[in-house]
Amino acid sequence: MITAPPLTDASPGDPITSEGWNNVLTAIRSAYDFLNKQQGTLTVQARNQADGNPIKGAVVTATPAGDTSLPTRAGVFAGGSVNGYLVEPLLPGQYDLVVEADGFNTESRQITMPDNGDPLTVAVDMTVVEARFAMRNVCGQPLSDAIAQITQDGFTIARIIDSHGTDVPPGAIPSEVTTAFVLGQWPAAGDVVALSTGVYLTISAKAEFLDRVKVPDVRGLSLEDAKTLLEAAGLKLGPTSSVGA
Repeated sequence: MITAPPLTDASPGDPITSEGWNNVLTAIRSAYDFLNKQQGTLTVQARNQADGNPIKGAVVTATPAGDTSLPTRAGVFAGGSVNGYLVEPLLPGQYDLVVEADGFNTESRQITMPDNGDPLTVAVDMTVVEARFAMRNVCGQPLSDAIAQITQDGFTIARIIDSHGTDVPPGAIPSEVTTAFVLGQWPAAGDVVALSTGVYLTISAKAEFLDRVKVPDVRGLSLEDAKTLLEAAGLKLGPTSSVGA
């Protein structure tokens, strides 16, 4: 795009001023400068990252970075030895390159076309969009059933922790733990996540009870007799102190 200097329409017989003539010359020089700028061709090789094969049917656009006066260019696929998208003509400078294709994650990057008009080739490796599924609700189920359903859906168990804070190895779950109930899960039920997302489960832990004994009455006994009686009941005598009469 050329920005012309002020040009004034003239009628037959009107004198040509030096200012007007200089404006005409400036406009002509601007047109020459613009047309003489070196314009290069951008080749974008969009490839499947998994196997390196070219991706056909992609949408490739190059938008000038910062200079809104320049147009956005789209790429056209060329087969044969090119096997890529040709974007032309592009003036020297920076461009925002965007590559989109069905079934792949969109890729974007900034490129710089050479000042001398040389061509530029850019390889863009694209990753396949990972399938996403809803997480089922396994809370309240025995651990063995929950694991069976989660793995059947294609997910993997990343961590199992019981209500006492003890980790249970997902690959070596003790038989007595398989019947523990699931108290919590992450991702939560209904969350739509990728299959590569590891699942965390919180399960119930076996209750632990302390043995309880009846404390014998040691009032009026000597310290030694009281100690003997407490030890006979499975207790230990703690710190003692004397109290004045």
